[in-house]
Amino acid sequence: MKEIAKLCIIIGISIIGIGGVLYVLSSFTHAGKLPGDIHMKGKGMEFFFPVTTCILISLVLTFILNLFYRGR
Repeated sequence: MKEIAKLCIIIGISIIGIGGVLYVLSSFTHAGKLPGDIHMKGKGMEFFFPVTTCILISLVLTFILNLFYRGR
């Protein structure tokens, strides 16, 4: 049971950290406005899907997680 509690604490701190970083970086970066992100406007409708931003975030998180879990 202690292992689950530690995991929940680590996940919670990680989410808070990621949220803080995203909040600070949102004023400096153009995330969501990269080439390849889909943004369409129509009559009474708007569609936005950040394809390139999702791929970039996935690559960065994969690299970071591999740094942590390769040593085990």
